This record gives sequence, structure tokens and C-alpha cells, in this order.
Amino acid sequence: MKLPTYCSTALPAIVFLLQSLRAGAIDLLIFDPVDAYVECQPVLFSWSGALPPYDMGILGTRIETLPATNATSLTWVVDFPAGTVVRAAVRSLNTSSITFASIPALTVIAGNDSSCLSS
Repeated sequence: MKLPTYCSTALPAIVFLLQSLRAGAIDLLIFDPVDAYVECQPVLFSWSGALPPYDMGILGTRIETLPATNATSLTWVVDFPAGTVVRAAVRSLNTSSITFASIPALTVIAGNDSSCLSS
């Protein structure tokens, strides 16, 4: 039997999800979609539901974990080059329940500034 092959960014997302679900209890967490990711431009992520603290993961050609927060929004500067498919996920780290939500993947588009990109 041939097993399916997964995209290199899908596996970390699945691991992130499984870690989130391991605690057992599920609360509703709604992650608001974003319109676009533009090179070196800020993106405001926002969500509602579940309980703080929250943390976020950004999955592209590498995994970025953003600092935990009690707020229901977080700004991130897009530091992936144009053409990179990026996925974002947020989870509640509340000890009574760990809840996970993600938004659809988007491809980073070119901006007027690429100074934030590492060479």
C-alpha cells in the first residue's frame, strides 16, 4: 500500500494541530482570515474565543513561533519572499483546554520594500 506524500509545510501544521489537541478538551477558537501577505509589510492577525494565553505559528519555508500573548490580535511583519506559500495558525494555551485554529494558506506577493528579508 502506497502512503500519501505530504507537502513539506503540511507536516509541521499537522504536528502543531496534534500537539494542540493532545490536551483533550476543545473550545471554539475563530481565527479571522487576512486579505494578503505582502513582503516586509505588517499583517494584523485577530481571533476570538477560547481562553488566553495564545501563541501563533507561521509556516512557510521555515516555522516561526510568535511570542505568547493574552491579547486577541497580533501584528507580524511578513519576512518571507514573494512566491512563498504561508500558513498561519493560532492556539489557546490555557491549561484547561488547548484549542487550535488556522486560516487558509496565501502566497506572499512582492512589495516595494524587501529590506526585512534575509539574504
